[in-house]
Amino acid sequence: MEKSKIKYLIIIGFLSLASLYAFFVYKPKTSAEMAKTAEILKTFPKKVGEWVATEEIQIDQANIAALEPSSLVFRKYENKNRDALWLCIVYHQNDRWGAHDPQVCYRSQGWNLYDYGGRYETTSIYLGGLDHKINRFYVEKQGVKEMVLYWWFGSKGKQMASRFDQMLNMVYTGIFHGYIESGFVRVSLPLGVEKEEKDIANAIDFAKEVSKAIRKYLPK
Repeated sequence: MEKSKIKYLIIIGFLSLASLYAFFVYKPKTSAEMAKTAEILKTFPKKVGEWVATEEIQIDQANIAALEPSSLVFRKYENKNRDALWLCIVYHQNDRWGAHDPQVCYRSQGWNLYDYGGRYETTSIYLGGLDHKINRFYVEKQGVKEMVLYWWFGSKGKQMASRFDQMLNMVYTGIFHGYIESGFVRVSLPLGVEKEEKDIANAIDFAKEVSKAIRKYLPK
């Protein structure tokens, strides 16, 4: 049998099994359960490690309309030294593919990708103590440099750096469980003059704490 035919048969077999599972096994979440997840995320802690939320950031209606979030957290956090960084968590439910790569947002607001040691593009990095990678890139506008860390999350508490993996998770959940939900976490901070290394270390430590803390708030 030709290889192409074998591939088609495998795909047909997989889709058949998925259909049977979807019709006879899965138990879709109720609208009440979905709403509960959206509300729980809004209660994400205002104290994360040594960082305390000092401001709830208001987002203009144009951006709200573009994001169409089911739940949104956008806060400024500070430590005892008054170092500041910003946390954004966006959660989407059915019929949404989730937030896009934040580079799109930064570029639309006039930021330029910053050549930080020859690294213009997004880099996926491992952080000790986490079971997933996170993404990092640098931007600059009018002399201000900023580092951005971000990653996605999906159903069953999964966190991931890859947008492709996030979309696969959504497709899998949609087929086998009858609903779609996912989200996005972004940590950003300006890099101070002569204290970039300290700022970078602060952001990485904060991102690790957020990734650990958010597990109990993620879609089950």
